Formats: sequence, structure tokens, C-alpha cells
Amino acid sequence: MADVQKKESKGRHSGGKKPKPKKHSTRIDMTPMVDVAFLLLTFFVLTTRFSTPQALSIAMPDEKKDTTDDIVVKESKVLTLILGEDDSLFWFYKVTDPPVNLTNYSADGVRDVIFRKKKEIEDEHGKGEAIILIKPLPTSRYKNLVDILDEMIITDIGKYVITQPSDMDYQYLNNWRAGINRGDGT
Repeated sequence: MADVQKKESKGRHSGGKKPKPKKHSTRIDMTPMVDVAFLLLTFFVLTTRFSTPQALSIAMPDEKKDTTDDIVVKESKVLTLILGEDDSLFWFYKVTDPPVNLTNYSADGVRDVIFRKKKEIEDEHGKGEAIILIKPLPTSRYKNLVDILDEMIITDIGKYVITQPSDMDYQYLNNWRAGINRGDGT
């Protein structure tokens, strides 16, 4: 606790002058305060829940050699997203000679495209029928793939495939760069 130490005076007052007030020094014992601080620290450390990093689990199939079990899908159910270099994102709807469109990773970009095409597919085929093909180019960034996977969760897409771009996809992109068969973004 706190102690007040008094100095002992020696002798009497000299000559009728008022005695000087005695100076007391105070000393505060900090031991109880340190004990309480450590108890609080221990309590908060032991009762705090630390957040665990959240990871998206993706079940990837094993490499198969037999292609007889390939699934046939109507092309009117497919939306293809090609992740390009410099954060570019190309998309096209259906597969046969589609117009290629360019968009970005924002909510007004790819999310809007996914919602619109998902609604079109559901109106034509029924709920949960939209399939999205995600095709990252070798020059695309990993961050872009993570952003697209986040969009799959946000837009509630149940079926999507991450695959490599085909030769036709490269041809579509080359045509787009040459100004051939460019879409208007709708």
C-alpha cells in the first residue's frame, strides 16, 4: 500500500522562529497493481477467441485419362470467363462463335454480368442450371482467380469449373484484339 515516511527532528526550535513544516516523502507500493494487471492480462489471453483464417475449399477431381464419361452440357447454359493479363476479364455467353466482351472485377462489372446471365439461363432452363467456366490465362494473376471465386459465392453459383483455355478461346481473344466479333457488354 502507500506509506508516509516522517523525518525525525533533532533538537528544539531556534530563536522564536516558526518551525519549518516537515516534509514527508510518499512511497507507493506498486506490487498489488502489477498483480492485478497480470491477472487481467491472463484472463483476457485465456478467454479470447482468436479468429482463424478462412479458406475456400475446392474439391478438384483426379486427373482422368478416359474421356468417355464426359458430361454433355447445353451451350445455352454456359457462361465463360477468361482471366487475362493486366487484370483484364473477358467473358462470352454460349460457345459457338460468341461475341467476346471485356469487363472488370468490380460489382458493376463481372458481378452484374453473372447476375444478368444467370437470370437469363434460369428463365430459359430453370433454377440452378447456370454453369460458369473459369479459364485463367497463364499470364493472369492469382488474385484475379480468388476474386472470381469470391464472386461465385456472392452470386450463388452452384456449378462452376476452373479449366485451362482451349485453342478456340485463344482464337476468340485474338479476334477480339483484332476488332473482330467484339461484344457490346450486354
